[in-house]
Amino acid sequence: MMLMPGVNDSSRGNRVRKFRGSVTGTFHTWWSAACGVNNDQRAKLLAIAARRGLRGHSELIKEAVERYLQEEESRQASVQKVLELEGALTAEDEQKAAQRIRETWARWRP
Repeated sequence: MMLMPGVNDSSRGNRVRKFRGSVTGTFHTWWSAACGVNNDQRAKLLAIAARRGLRGHSELIKEAVERYLQEEESRQASVQKVLELEGALTAEDEQKAAQRIRETWARWRP
Protein backbone atom coordinates (compact mmCIF):
# COMPACT_ATOMS: atom_id res chain seq x y z
CA MET A 1 0.00 0.00 0.00
CA MET A 2 1.32 3.42 -0.91
CA LEU A 3 1.10 6.05 1.80
CA MET A 4 2.02 8.89 -0.50
CA PRO A 5 3.70 9.04 -3.84
CA GLY A 6 7.23 7.69 -3.62
CA VAL A 7 6.90 6.47 -0.02
CA ASN A 8 6.39 2.79 0.57
CA ASP A 9 5.96 0.76 3.79
CA SER A 10 9.65 -0.04 4.12
CA SER A 11 10.64 3.64 4.16
CA ARG A 12 7.87 4.29 6.70
CA GLY A 13 9.40 1.58 8.89
CA ASN A 14 12.77 3.25 8.61
CA ARG A 15 11.25 6.55 9.72
CA VAL A 16 9.57 4.86 12.67
CA ARG A 17 12.85 3.19 13.68
CA LYS A 18 14.70 6.50 13.37
CA PHE A 19 12.01 8.19 15.48
CA ARG A 20 12.23 5.47 18.14
CA GLY A 21 16.00 5.77 18.09
CA SER A 22 15.85 9.54 18.55
CA VAL A 23 13.39 9.16 21.43
CA THR A 24 15.65 6.58 23.07
CA GLY A 25 18.67 8.83 22.54
CA THR A 26 16.76 11.78 23.98
CA PHE A 27 15.78 9.72 27.03
CA HIS A 28 19.38 8.64 27.65
CA THR A 29 20.55 12.24 27.26
CA TRP A 30 17.90 13.39 29.75
CA TRP A 31 18.64 10.52 32.15
CA SER A 32 22.38 11.14 32.03
CA ALA A 33 21.86 14.85 32.68
CA ALA A 34 19.40 14.17 35.50
CA CYS A 35 21.85 11.79 37.18
CA GLY A 36 24.87 14.00 36.58
CA VAL A 37 26.53 11.44 34.30
CA ASN A 38 28.42 13.10 31.47
CA ASN A 39 28.82 11.57 28.02
CA ASP A 40 32.34 10.30 28.75
CA GLN A 41 31.18 8.53 31.92
CA ARG A 42 28.17 7.09 30.10
CA ALA A 43 30.43 5.77 27.34
CA LYS A 44 32.71 4.13 29.93
CA LEU A 45 29.72 2.59 31.68
CA LEU A 46 28.44 1.22 28.39
CA ALA A 47 31.88 -0.25 27.63
CA ILE A 48 31.98 -1.99 31.01
CA ALA A 49 28.43 -3.24 30.50
CA ALA A 50 29.37 -4.61 27.08
CA ARG A 51 32.37 -6.46 28.56
CA ARG A 52 30.01 -8.04 31.09
CA GLY A 53 27.55 -8.97 28.38
CA LEU A 54 24.90 -6.51 29.58
CA ARG A 55 22.68 -4.59 27.18
CA GLY A 56 22.86 -1.30 29.07
CA HIS A 57 24.41 0.34 32.06
CA SER A 58 21.38 0.27 34.41
CA GLU A 59 22.69 -2.80 36.26
CA LEU A 60 26.02 -1.03 36.82
CA ILE A 61 24.23 2.03 38.20
CA LYS A 62 22.21 -0.15 40.59
CA GLU A 63 25.40 -1.89 41.69
CA ALA A 64 27.18 1.43 42.29
CA VAL A 65 24.25 2.87 44.25
CA GLU A 66 24.01 -0.26 46.39
CA ARG A 67 27.76 -0.15 47.12
CA TYR A 68 27.54 3.56 48.00
CA LEU A 69 24.61 2.97 50.35
CA GLN A 70 26.44 0.11 52.10
CA GLU A 71 29.58 2.25 52.51
CA GLU A 72 27.51 5.17 53.82
CA GLU A 73 25.78 2.91 56.32
CA SER A 74 29.17 1.59 57.47
CA ARG A 75 30.53 5.14 57.74
CA GLN A 76 27.54 6.22 59.83
CA ALA A 77 28.03 3.23 62.14
CA SER A 78 31.71 4.15 62.58
CA VAL A 79 30.84 7.77 63.36
CA GLN A 80 28.26 6.60 65.90
CA LYS A 81 30.84 4.38 67.61
CA VAL A 82 33.24 7.31 67.89
CA LEU A 83 30.51 9.58 69.26
CA GLU A 84 29.65 6.95 71.86
CA LEU A 85 33.25 7.15 73.14
CA GLU A 86 32.76 10.74 74.26
CA GLY A 87 33.52 10.93 77.97
CA ALA A 88 35.20 7.51 78.03
CA LEU A 89 38.56 9.01 79.08
CA THR A 90 39.22 10.49 82.46
CA ALA A 91 40.44 14.07 82.55
CA GLU A 92 43.95 12.79 83.36
CA ASP A 93 43.94 10.31 80.43
CA GLU A 94 42.70 13.07 78.16
CA GLN A 95 45.57 15.38 79.19
CA LYS A 96 48.13 12.59 78.66
CA ALA A 97 46.75 11.81 75.21
CA ALA A 98 46.74 15.50 74.27
CA GLN A 99 50.36 15.81 75.43
CA ARG A 100 51.44 12.78 73.34
CA ILE A 101 49.70 14.27 70.31
CA ARG A 102 51.49 17.63 70.81
CA GLU A 103 54.84 15.83 71.15
CA THR A 104 54.21 13.81 68.01
CA TRP A 105 53.31 16.93 66.03
CA ALA A 106 56.43 18.71 67.37
CA ARG A 107 58.65 15.91 65.96
CA TRP A 108 56.88 15.78 62.62
CA ARG A 109 58.72 17.41 59.74
CA PRO A 110 57.28 17.80 56.24
